[in-house]
Amino acid sequence: MNIYFIQNDPIVLPANAEEWARARNHNVKITRTYNGEALPDQKEFDLAIILGGRMGAYEEDKYPWLIDVKEWTKAMIEADKYILGICLGAQIISDTLGGSVRPHDHPEVGWFPINFKEEANDHPLLTGLQPPTQFYEFHFDTFEIPPGAQLLASSRTCARQMFAVGSRVLGVQFHPEFTAKSIQDALNNTSETNAANHYAQDPVVMVDEQSIELSKAWLFQLLDRFWHLASSDKERTVNDKRDF
Repeated sequence: MNIYFIQNDPIVLPANAEEWARARNHNVKITRTYNGEALPDQKEFDLAIILGGRMGAYEEDKYPWLIDVKEWTKAMIEADKYILGICLGAQIISDTLGGSVRPHDHPEVGWFPINFKEEANDHPLLTGLQPPTQFYEFHFDTFEIPPGAQLLASSRTCARQMFAVGSRVLGVQFHPEFTAKSIQDALNNTSETNAANHYAQDPVVMVDEQSIELSKAWLFQLLDRFWHLASSDKERTVNDKRDF
């Protein structure tokens, strides 16, 4: 399978998601939007993963390349592509489909419990997955889910943690892709001058290897679901052409 990572920030890497892709022998390519690299054509990938970043989805004036990312995201959703948006990636999906993104009254930095709704287990991308009790959060913004989307998870201070658009597009506010290095990089490089005021845990405690491994295992299961569904669709298309 061809995997495209849309990287929006030099310090927010694919991390565990790239490890999954390479472990499964998928073809991996990365578009670094902050460097002005061209976004892929829909025929070039089976799954796109839009990564996070320190910018807000509403900061097009400061980061003009966000305009291209949003237009591309909307076009890819309309083309019925498989897409996973993480943190900023989820906010981009929401914004481009008519939702709204804004600074959050209760920023989350650290490990927080996520409450998955019953409907989550009925979604084809999530059926049978057993999420851990907490995921790593690093966000100062929040969003409203776009019209027609399905809310699938929330937390105590952030009502919108996961949503789906149809059966092929998923947005998550938390960071299942983060490794210990990802966490440390985010803590060391955040542009938020008051970030320390929002630390719910000691930064040293945040590098929790057991929680990282549980989050990673869930991400691998989720990406396996994307892989299975995308492969089934491709096989079905081939068989339909043969029948024709």
